[in-house]
Amino acid sequence: MPRRVKYDSFPVYLAVRTNVGSGSVHLMVARRLSRDMVCFTYLLIDLWKLGLKDGFGSLSMEKERFDEMFNAMVEEVTEQGFNYHPIDISEAKWLVAQGLRIAEKVGIKAVSQKWINIVGDLSEIKIDGSLYKCYKCERGELPPEADNYILKIAKREVRIAGTPKETKLLFLCKNCERKMMESEEKNCAYAHRKPN
Repeated sequence: MPRRVKYDSFPVYLAVRTNVGSGSVHLMVARRLSRDMVCFTYLLIDLWKLGLKDGFGSLSMEKERFDEMFNAMVEEVTEQGFNYHPIDISEAKWLVAQGLRIAEKVGIKAVSQKWINIVGDLSEIKIDGSLYKCYKCERGELPPEADNYILKIAKREVRIAGTPKETKLLFLCKNCERKMMESEEKNCAYAHRKPN
């Protein structure tokens, strides 16, 4: 049996994700294997419905080639209206653990473990509370009714997720809901004071 590589022992070369509050997260983690070589994983995580959906990577790639590929991906993602943001490896691990948690409940087949392993050891990551989290902040708890409703829809729409036929859902935690209401009240008050 092949020995399992402990990727946490390799320094993080890059850890980025797409915008917060967009539902789906594109996550990339690269680790430096040597001065000129990296390994990387690119994972698609649907925090709002299906969980960890897809992934690919390389267990060994020249750093220069990786940099070229990543720069091309940045251009492509930017054209689609998204941006990559640097994150800490602990945030990357949380995203993967949450994606796996959702995928298991929905019944989605997990992405190859070799790509997950590059992110690192997830055993220390503990996620409690609602299965799905707030659409906006990604950490706030949702009430059980909302959680159950989203899971029911996710299981029903596995095959059509990501298409125009899927049900669009958006639930906020109490904190984000309160902030949104306060913001709307300020906007309404400003609109009423605005001179004609």
